[in-house]
Amino acid sequence: MKGEILFERELYIYLDEAIQLAEDLINRFKIKRDKSSSKILIKSVLQDNSALLYLDEHISITDKLYEKGNMQEALELIRNLDKIVDSKKIVKHAPFICGNYYMIYAKVQMQFGVSVGVNNSMCLVNESIAIFNNLFEPEKHIQSLNLRGHILRQLESYDEALNEFTTIQKLIESLPMSNSKKEKYLTNVNHQIGVTLINKIHKEGAIGLVGAAKQIFKDVNKKLQESENEIFAKLSLIREADLYVKSNMISEADSILGDFEDYCEISTLQQPQRAIFFRINSEKYAKINDVKNCLKNFKTAVTIAVNEGYQHELKQLQELFLKYDIIKNNLSEDFSILNPTWP
Repeated sequence: MKGEILFERELYIYLDEAIQLAEDLINRFKIKRDKSSSKILIKSVLQDNSALLYLDEHISITDKLYEKGNMQEALELIRNLDKIVDSKKIVKHAPFICGNYYMIYAKVQMQFGVSVGVNNSMCLVNESIAIFNNLFEPEKHIQSLNLRGHILRQLESYDEALNEFTTIQKLIESLPMSNSKKEKYLTNVNHQIGVTLINKIHKEGAIGLVGAAKQIFKDVNKKLQESENEIFAKLSLIREADLYVKSNMISEADSILGDFEDYCEISTLQQPQRAIFFRINSEKYAKINDVKNCLKNFKTAVTIAVNEGYQHELKQLQELFLKYDIIKNNLSEDFSILNPTWP
């Protein structure tokens, strides 16, 4: 799918009437509401091509595209949806769907660095947080708060991000959910704290935090190795290696990154993880003055990031290019991250 929108605008003008009809039938036949999602069970009442069902389906598609790293397609789809969605109507009739819409839109805008102006990532995620808080949807509330922490980190507001993740920890502990679910969410937020500490150490020179970050990743990765989330487990290991590279602990980094250099292991990573891995591996080789492998990994990371539109990765790759002479001196003088040419 290339983000083509099949939605007919004419259908949308009947949204209010369709919702009212659904509500009347629900009340007449006492159809139960789905408390877990706060969505009215209107699927049996409305046609499959109704506006709400269409929106819900395509929000889900956008999220899947995002998670798989298909950022350009996710951006095209969510912006086409934005042209036809009246969020004021949706939030009134289907707040859960609207909350999801804002959250997915915020994810995509964050990835493309849209932090100011109309529909910037922070404004969108704040709308999502408010909706899910009002609906008392704790898991969605946690997810949207987590996203806000992620956005704050990308904006380099590291202390604010850490405060956000600490707030999420406390919220998780206070919620009436199973221990296994709490552990899942706590593992995720602890991972985010670890990544934020890496950035704070790197950007602010806060070397006193290295020990704390190392312990966080050791604990998180031990739990993830016992989980079924293999993709997240591998990403978290790569993040741990990033801590070691940036802290000049090259042997510790190599004990992790070396395993992923095998083609079979790389093939198990999703595209965003590959971009992160090759960037970190490039920096590792830069630190030990291995020109060949440094440039090989750098080229692969840049190629993936450019082709897929990973703006945050491109920003970090630009920083590597400027920081390491081993990279800069072996590329052309007019080298550009956004339009790279290779020797």
